[in-house]
Amino acid sequence: MIYQFDREWNGKVVAEDKAQEMEPFTGLQYPASEIPQQARELYTHNWLRLIPDASYTLSDLVSAHPAETPEPLDLSFSVLRSVSPMHLEYLKNMEVGASMSISLIRDGQLWGLIACHHRIARQLPFDLRLGCEFIGKFMSLQLAAKEKSEDTDFKRRINELRPVFFERMHQLQSGDFLEGLVSSKPDILELTNATGAATVYHDDCKTLGNTPEKTAILSLCRWLSQEIRQDVFVTDALSKRYPKAVDFRESGSGLIALRIPEPGDHYVMWFRPEVIQTVNWASNPAKTYERAQTPEARLSPRKSFESWKETVSLRSLPWTSIEIEAAGELRRSLIDVDLGRQVAL
Repeated sequence: MIYQFDREWNGKVVAEDKAQEMEPFTGLQYPASEIPQQARELYTHNWLRLIPDASYTLSDLVSAHPAETPEPLDLSFSVLRSVSPMHLEYLKNMEVGASMSISLIRDGQLWGLIACHHRIARQLPFDLRLGCEFIGKFMSLQLAAKEKSEDTDFKRRINELRPVFFERMHQLQSGDFLEGLVSSKPDILELTNATGAATVYHDDCKTLGNTPEKTAILSLCRWLSQEIRQDVFVTDALSKRYPKAVDFRESGSGLIALRIPEPGDHYVMWFRPEVIQTVNWASNPAKTYERAQTPEARLSPRKSFESWKETVSLRSLPWTSIEIEAAGELRRSLIDVDLGRQVAL
């Protein structure tokens, strides 16, 4: 399976190749808790993680000099490193006898995994493991190259727009130097593929496209000034951070907000509407673990893998890295223009 992470580290099976009689997993999503942060860290530093036999009996490491009480060994890079008993139980619940994961890494971050399952124990020789590692490295390079190729036209358009906005703002002599961003074509919606935009300068709000009401935007700006001190704030689920956003979900479930200090905070904002989606989870994501009903009760992985559907609301289409980068570049240009204007005054 090709398993891709989203920004919240939920995983989705985006492709697979399987024996005909096996259950298909393509399209299923798995909550972030199924591959916790510690495991993702190991995947980032190891191209391969291998479990030749999910029914193995672990062997303890015993110090040759126990009296010296040595520090615990770091086995992060050991091929023979044991794995969590809960993960082994999870594999058994899936009727998996052996597994191997090949990391897919883009720009130093874990993009996803090639997850391989076998129904019985299987030892892989060194040359085959080496070939799998090569596949992981090669595919990781291709992921980065494909993304850059897809972004080429959009980047070219942004490079054309940037000097136009810069010149337009320079020509405005009034204090409201942000006016040039929404007053004529081309407009800033093109920079981020947004459906609405707004500028806020000294409580004067100008809007473009599909946006919340101006009073709601001014209230949002006050919240941003008090609670969010990021220069570029990005979210595709604004109501999770700002509950009042539920009231304008149809125009502002997604937000990129640029803070321009002047003194006093002024903002350039882009909005996207709610997009309701149906997510096919591999069982209920709220029941990833179960607690055994025994005197020595402990957590154990779930046993049911029946597909479970969830309707996701109050979320927009996600902002891409290049859209966020374009917004950040505009902020730098805005600060340059504002500093020049203040010096001239």
